[in-house]
Amino acid sequence: MEGDWQTRHAFFRNNLKLRSEIEDLEHKSRRRDILVDDEKLFAFYDRRIGSEVVSARHFDSWWKQASKDNPDLLSFDKQMLIKDGAEKVSQLDYPNFWYQGNLKLKLSYQFEPGADADCVTVHIPLPLLNQVDEAGFKWQIPGVRRELIIALIKSLPKPVRRNFVPAPNYAEAFLGRVTALEQPLLDALKREFRRMSGVTIERDAWQWDQVPDHLKMTFRVVDEHNRKLQEGKDLHPLKQVLKGKVQETLSNVADDGLEQRGLHLWSFGDLPQSYEQKRGNYQVKAWPALVDEKDSVAIRLFDSEHEQQKMMWRGQRRLLLLNIPSPIKYLHEKLPNKAKLGLYFNPYGKVLELIDDCIACGVDKLMADAGGPAWHQENFEQLRDKVRAELNDTVVTIASQVEQILCQRVQHQQVAAERPGVSRFCHRQRLSAAGRHTALSARY
Repeated sequence: MEGDWQTRHAFFRNNLKLRSEIEDLEHKSRRRDILVDDEKLFAFYDRRIGSEVVSARHFDSWWKQASKDNPDLLSFDKQMLIKDGAEKVSQLDYPNFWYQGNLKLKLSYQFEPGADADCVTVHIPLPLLNQVDEAGFKWQIPGVRRELIIALIKSLPKPVRRNFVPAPNYAEAFLGRVTALEQPLLDALKREFRRMSGVTIERDAWQWDQVPDHLKMTFRVVDEHNRKLQEGKDLHPLKQVLKGKVQETLSNVADDGLEQRGLHLWSFGDLPQSYEQKRGNYQVKAWPALVDEKDSVAIRLFDSEHEQQKMMWRGQRRLLLLNIPSPIKYLHEKLPNKAKLGLYFNPYGKVLELIDDCIACGVDKLMADAGGPAWHQENFEQLRDKVRAELNDTVVTIASQVEQILCQRVQHQQVAAERPGVSRFCHRQRLSAAGRHTALSARY
């Protein structure tokens, strides 16, 4: 019964495999009442094996003939290994992999109450970390879902919770109507519970921190040797901690020549908006962008589209400025003297920095008017020509507006100093409105 018998008979190996599968299901489902006891297995063999068999040698001789008559005589059937009442527990409820888009992520199970990774853990290879979205994981696997919904109902404040008693009934009704992963879990709960009871549950009423940890997915980021790098219940902090390592991984898989530095011209052809590379069993994905390096630009890969868009805007602004004449001379010629004085004697920073901000703001406006950064060389050249033609007048307009804002702010400060009885809050509001754009900030 313990599997210690050393034999080459196929039925025995297959029986051990089936038993192991049921034990694995017990482990996954955190139960110890699925596999039948050893007495039932002993009775199965005892009914089939002849009484003359008293040793391994006797068995081999007996089985040689018996297996010819019935090859499956001693083979277990999976259902016979499952206790009555435990049939509803299925391997389908405890999958070995989690699928998200094109990603296939390994799942592991641990039945160790109190351990950090108790219950379900999803293993995320480092090169794929930037592609994994936390959306969907709150739904958990099917085998944990019912208990999770019950725990969420119990986490509600009492005045709300009393509308959903008994909690198991509402959990089962909810799961019977929804398709998991189609929308965020809390949104689905709000919709269905409102339909069932007429009560609207606000998102902040769900006390997620009161849900037992074993009902929450554990995220484990692993290296190429499957060694744990970081682990936790929230994916976002793990991404932040490992951002540098992910960035390094992306650079390592890039084709030669994709990442470049010291660029002063658009001399690299079209820039792809996304980049994918097969590395081992993984499809690594990254997002290229131009990067502002002050006196030049670089091409680098980023781990998210959001980061790419932010860096691309700044990098393209810099490349445009490197390819057109500076508008400073034109600004000096066209800006009224009063406006020049307002800029030069502003109390909020060096005038050259303020002028640089005006120029950057002008490029941003023209780039936004054109629909954003260009990704193709031909489009960049068209954008460059547009900025060259329109930037001078655009910067003059912006600088004039900034001078007016600065003057208004100074006036409000003077009024505040001369009339201390006027509400401080009132003056703060006016100063905030007047100075909202004093320190110019570009789109990104």
